[in-house]
Amino acid sequence: MANENMLLQVKNLHTIFHTEDGTVEAIGGVDFEVKEGETLGIVGESGCGKSVTSLSVMRLLPKGIGEIPQGEVIYKGKNLLKLPEKEMRKIRGKEIAMIFQEPMTALNPVYTVGDQLVEMVELHLGMNKKEAYDYAIKMFEKVGIPMPEKRIYSYPHELSGGLRQRAMIAMMMSCNPSLLIADEPTTALDVTIQAQVLDLMRALLKEYNSSLIMITHDLGVIAEMAERVAVMYAGRIVEYADIIPLFKKPSHPYTVGLMRSIPRPDVEVDRLDSIKGVVPDLFHMPKGCRFNTRCPYTTDKCFEEEPPLFEVEPGHFSRCWRYAEMEELSKHWESGE
Repeated sequence: MANENMLLQVKNLHTIFHTEDGTVEAIGGVDFEVKEGETLGIVGESGCGKSVTSLSVMRLLPKGIGEIPQGEVIYKGKNLLKLPEKEMRKIRGKEIAMIFQEPMTALNPVYTVGDQLVEMVELHLGMNKKEAYDYAIKMFEKVGIPMPEKRIYSYPHELSGGLRQRAMIAMMMSCNPSLLIADEPTTALDVTIQAQVLDLMRALLKEYNSSLIMITHDLGVIAEMAERVAVMYAGRIVEYADIIPLFKKPSHPYTVGLMRSIPRPDVEVDRLDSIKGVVPDLFHMPKGCRFNTRCPYTTDKCFEEEPPLFEVEPGHFSRCWRYAEMEELSKHWESGE
């Protein structure tokens, strides 16, 4: 789809891993787009392929184990999968930055957080050491880290989880990237700090006019941050839509299940619904629809043939044979008890 405002296009992305037990496909034919200044949410349970998708886009798969045999990642007209590693290093951090799920493991424990930010801006912005340290203090101040002129000399273990995540955000935004990928950036934080971090990210994205891919299992975060949503399950996108149509008319049983498993202030229940079972093992993927072992609406066809992505309405896609009936079917959701 040609669009002058298109920043990133992921087309038919396949990612495989070579293991001692054999080769498995972790991502199978994923497609999505991100426009300039837009936030795309990627949502799903652990093991659905969200993080692997982001690592594939960044070309950060473990060498000799992870491989992308098929697909394209088009960023500003260039296929990142075809770029030499030297060119890719210029893009990582400067044009596309990533906030990882747990900042304690993403930050190097033997260097101060200031040194790690300084190294990035020296490399990508060409500043000298003094300029870089002054800039680091300004960035720490911008993300709300108290006493930034002292905190830049702190090691990661000396900061709280919330401050470590703010330091990571400062590092990732320091080069004014066009695209930010945030992989579960609030998972380990309490709800108050989570709200502060999301507010901070929203303000910085607006200030820098950056695009965001927000990866999370939390539909509440998605509702607050995203304009469009890709719901992932077992390495496939099973539903893809703008945020309002997705919440008003979910058209895949997995999306319905995710929504029914979160608390709502307007509905009183003794227990939240759950989706029975677990995400299938990559080595033992079910025949037909990958969700068929957990779905309450299956027919014989669901066990025989995997559905394609059907267009429910313009811009809204669902990978379900019964997508047209989903609104009626979901009124009689069977919980996984």
